[in-house]
Amino acid sequence: MSKQQAEAERMKMEVTVYSELIMEFQQVDLKKINKIVLKSINKNYLTKPNLVFEIENLNPVHIVIDLQPVEYIPSRMKNPYFNQVTFWNKKNISFLVKKLKKNLIPYRIDGYNYGYLSPDNKKIIQLLDESYIKHHILEQKEGKIITVKNNETSENKILYFPYDSQPLVLKENGDLTNFDKIRIDFSNRSEKIIEFTITYNFNEHSERFVYQYIHNQWKAIND
Repeated sequence: MSKQQAEAERMKMEVTVYSELIMEFQQVDLKKINKIVLKSINKNYLTKPNLVFEIENLNPVHIVIDLQPVEYIPSRMKNPYFNQVTFWNKKNISFLVKKLKKNLIPYRIDGYNYGYLSPDNKKIIQLLDESYIKHHILEQKEGKIITVKNNETSENKILYFPYDSQPLVLKENGDLTNFDKIRIDFSNRSEKIIEFTITYNFNEHSERFVYQYIHNQWKAIND
């Protein structure tokens, strides 16, 4: 089997797994797992007035295998029904804004498209992004980030979810910041299992959780 054939077989397998997970999605209660994830966020690791959260765009890639068009979900995006896009919605963000009493600022990590969302690229986002970013981020307020690097200071506008009426000014000078950072990685697995890992402040702290949907309830399991 050639390298190209092996890659095609691997992609076929991933498409099959994706389809199976989508079928399982019809049998689980995502509202309950949403609440579990929200409660699992450890406030003790978040001591600064602002919280930056990382999010990936999980749109499928359309490719052709054996002359047939398919939706290919790369391995790192193989989470069709519960992932960063479905979790970081307006309802959950609003809940965290109130619970944590912090401004929440999205930081997009998607291949070469990474960084804070700027009011200047609204038109590009509206044209290219049909998922989370377009429908939830563009409605938010404008703030700014001041960055000091190599003795040079830069200032840029960013979009954010406000806690109060005070305008947002993020400050970053090496390790000195006025914000914490959080990333939540999800893994959808067969047998109705969801794994998620919450990472705080550039891997300073990390906590992993695994839940399985059993008898209409999400149960923590050892895995």
